[in-house]
Amino acid sequence: MTESPLEEKESQIKRICRILLESQEKIIKEKELLNLVQNDEDQFQEVISEVTVRFEKIGYELIRTNYMEDIYYLLATTGMDKTLTPQMYGILALIFSFQKEFSRELTMEEAKDIFKSSWEEVTFLMNQNYLHEYLLQNQKYLIITPIGKVLFKDVLSDITLDLILDNLGI
Repeated sequence: MTESPLEEKESQIKRICRILLESQEKIIKEKELLNLVQNDEDQFQEVISEVTVRFEKIGYELIRTNYMEDIYYLLATTGMDKTLTPQMYGILALIFSFQKEFSRELTMEEAKDIFKSSWEEVTFLMNQNYLHEYLLQNQKYLIITPIGKVLFKDVLSDITLDLILDNLGI
């Protein structure tokens, strides 16, 4: 017996919700989700809209973001990651504001110079997938991952390098 279109849609919604909840990183590529609806864009939009509504009802937020030329969906909750220190949040904020202010990524060389006294924290952030090192045209860069950006989802638009430097008294 085959499923009715309504039953099939409900099954797809449940499958996507389960995948997002069971994923350790709470992140998945849009391409993978599209495969679950047989690459039907219209069906996908309907399904992902319902998934978003259902997560919002229980206090989660489904965020669509671009990262390294792919589109991802992240499952986020409000609140801070209790494993991060205020200094680690400051590192993320400084890197983000640098990217925003100068419209470019921070090279690993620059990052190691700027964060030499707190490189252990930067390494921890990389191990937790909040920061990522990538190679582009023989140059290594340190970038904030979508998971790292989710930590700042409520304040990202307000962060500027000048604001951070002012708050640090620099």
